Amino acid sequence: MRLQSLIISVFLALCCLQAPAEELPVIKRSSQITIGTLPNNVRFYLAENSTTKGYANFMLVQKGGADVSRSRSLLRRLPHFTDISPYKFLSSKGIGYGPEGYVSYPDGNTVFSFNEVPTFDTAACDSTILLIFDLVGEFDGEQAVVVCGDISKQEIESKLHVFSLNVPPRNGLSSRRPYRWEPSENISFVYTPNNTRDLVELSFIWNSPRTPQSRMNTPQPLVSYMFAQELGHVLRRRIRQRFMQDGLPLAAFDVRYSDSAASSGDESYEFSISTARKDLDKAVHLMAAIFSELDGDGASWEEFNDAKNSMLAVAGKRLSAPIANSVLADECKASFLYGSNIPAPDAILNFFNGRKLEPERELSLFNGFVSSLLDCRRALTIRCDAPHGEVDGDGILSSFVSSWGDTAGMGSSKSCYGDTLSLLAPKGHRVKVKSETTDPVSGGSIWSFSNGTRVIFKKTSQKGFFNYGLMLRGGYSYVPAIGFGESAFVGDMMGLYKVAGMSPFDFHNMLDANGIDLSGMATLTDLQLVGSAPVDKLELLMRALLSFSRDRVPDKEVFDYYRACEKLRQERTRLSNDGIIAAIDSTMCPDYYYPDTKSVDLLSDDLPERVDAYLSRQFDKFNDGLLLIIGDFDPEELQSVLGRYLGNFHVSDAFSVRPKVEYNLRGGWSTYNIEASRSSVGSGEVCVNVGMATCKPFTISSYSAFLIASTAMKRNIISALSEVGMHADFSMNAQVFPAERLSVFVTCRPCAVEGLPEGIRPAEPLEVLGALRSAISGVYAHSVTAEELKGLKTTLLNGMANHLADPEFLTSAVIMRNSECKDVVSNYVASINAVTLEDVNSVLHDLDFGTKVEYVIH
Repeated sequence: MRLQSLIISVFLALCCLQAPAEELPVIKRSSQITIGTLPNNVRFYLAENSTTKGYANFMLVQKGGADVSRSRSLLRRLPHFTDISPYKFLSSKGIGYGPEGYVSYPDGNTVFSFNEVPTFDTAACDSTILLIFDLVGEFDGEQAVVVCGDISKQEIESKLHVFSLNVPPRNGLSSRRPYRWEPSENISFVYTPNNTRDLVELSFIWNSPRTPQSRMNTPQPLVSYMFAQELGHVLRRRIRQRFMQDGLPLAAFDVRYSDSAASSGDESYEFSISTARKDLDKAVHLMAAIFSELDGDGASWEEFNDAKNSMLAVAGKRLSAPIANSVLADECKASFLYGSNIPAPDAILNFFNGRKLEPERELSLFNGFVSSLLDCRRALTIRCDAPHGEVDGDGILSSFVSSWGDTAGMGSSKSCYGDTLSLLAPKGHRVKVKSETTDPVSGGSIWSFSNGTRVIFKKTSQKGFFNYGLMLRGGYSYVPAIGFGESAFVGDMMGLYKVAGMSPFDFHNMLDANGIDLSGMATLTDLQLVGSAPVDKLELLMRALLSFSRDRVPDKEVFDYYRACEKLRQERTRLSNDGIIAAIDSTMCPDYYYPDTKSVDLLSDDLPERVDAYLSRQFDKFNDGLLLIIGDFDPEELQSVLGRYLGNFHVSDAFSVRPKVEYNLRGGWSTYNIEASRSSVGSGEVCVNVGMATCKPFTISSYSAFLIASTAMKRNIISALSEVGMHADFSMNAQVFPAERLSVFVTCRPCAVEGLPEGIRPAEPLEVLGALRSAISGVYAHSVTAEELKGLKTTLLNGMANHLADPEFLTSAVIMRNSECKDVVSNYVASINAVTLEDVNSVLHDLDFGTKVEYVIH
């Protein structure tokens, strides 16, 4: 219990308490959540949330007594669903399976999840509530109904009360075995096979005691979360630095903290790396040395302070961003099952920002936490996910234990990245706003400065952080002598330069330590640098951009290491939806010179130098583009700051001309049947994928018709997949250059059998493909009715309202209008309402009879 005692000590110190006996402060619950009890003893959790307009997530949570057979049969038959099965009703309304189907069974409990219920469809919403109370009536135990989304809490609460009157009172008692902390004294090993060619993932998982029930609504869980994030940050820096020093390619490093709201058992801290199979032994040794060094020596104050600042920045952005319905629903579920708190975001931020400990004391507490957690044997599991074949688990455990404490040749870790003194500063070339107009996309102001540079500023109420985007016209075709397929790497090259004397890692770690996100990318039409930053770091961001534009040097050593890591990352990302889509997209246009698919074999040694020349060309004409800022700034103060910096960027009379590029979308229908272990895309499970594309003139009207048609197709596919036990991910894309093209991608994966209706199992791939084909062709063959069109327009209007509140969407929409001359926002209400049945059916026809690629992976 040493770790639990230490966390309690930290908690007491942060709360300025002397002993546990004193009255503990309570973190206030979010006012967004309403909790109550219905007349039949069923609890309810309601949350109004406008993140997804027109939709809500419904959930029924039942404590204990999980019965898979009973739950599956109920999805077939319920008292008020005799003419149509419950699962058929749900899927007909676009309420599809998740990865676990409709039902999951965490810790012996039962959770029915019905996501994206269309609340604008009153009949569908009311019928879903009726279905839930039919389920309530089939279980005589503690239950809770959760509804999170675009709802009126008063209206839903009233309906819940009415429906509950039809169900007799439920038993409010459930028994549960008391929790006991029983850590293993010996290290354990778990092996899982994967279908990669040469990639292993090593996970080091330490368990710790859960938070006592009496302290779940106090700051103690926040202390555990805080230290978990800070420890992950410290380890991420050390691991990346040490692996590069030793020349070991690293595809990824991930941290996962599972707190007391995740289950009824222990908490866990999981640290995972992905590396090459041939380097497994070296990686085990190096990870043991890194963990043991941190365990023995602790972190330095500078290292810890960087981690703390980064944690505060990440937490601030996360807590100020819109929250998904699924996240709210999961928080309500955890509160009911495990007694966790649902804290208000402002209360969390106030606690994090209100730490008032002496630096030495705070560092001592953190290092005490690290030392209590990390141990080479106790409460530790090592999991190895590796290609099929023998893995010597005993050898891995022996190597890890024997390497613990062996830090010879490790070198020293750089501990502080917050230093910004080497960045360039403005040198008196002040410019002023010459004219001001209104931006039709964001509704913000367009400021034209005296040197020709343009800034679009959109004032919002978002506190603490702002979003930004820099766009300079002229895309990757301007990279000197760019080769086939190299365009996919141009954005990555932007992160491989020394800036203002700092190594690439040090430069990006400096930004991270100050809470600044900066991502570079190039398209066929422009160069973009986008991200977010704390409001008080605006000048630091401008200094970073100025330094990147003028004081940038390629780093050959980092590039070589990047190439080795990227080879592994490509092996890793081919298993993702994005990897599958990129492969299908390349198949649709195999001769396109600038594909999105990455292949390290096409990466030339001198690409960093050629991209450097391209960047110099771009930044020599800073006035051929715009800077977008979305946040809570005083306009006059913002103009003053920008006026001091924008005059230091180079401007020119030269402007980029959009290149003419050959793009031939291959017609027809292609089907690929591939084994996962031999595939360049896919995963170890069944995965059925379809991509459809058609070349069509891009206007806001055609774009609106495309989105409505895609939504109709999505509903049809969800309904068809309900019979074959699959869930689907959908991706819709409207491309402007090099050709105006509309695309839809569907990726289908099997659901867990336990969550499917009785008699339904994930079908064989070819049967799934048949269901997909029927759904896609059926939505066009049977057309969309006028009533369906009305509902689809409502769905799209709600979706656009969501997007316009999202700074990242606004950033992309503004850049699209100014770079590609396409506006998808202005007058969107009129454009959507003007869409006709003929418009929608025309898009459906063109997608169904255009280019179609099917990937069946098994």
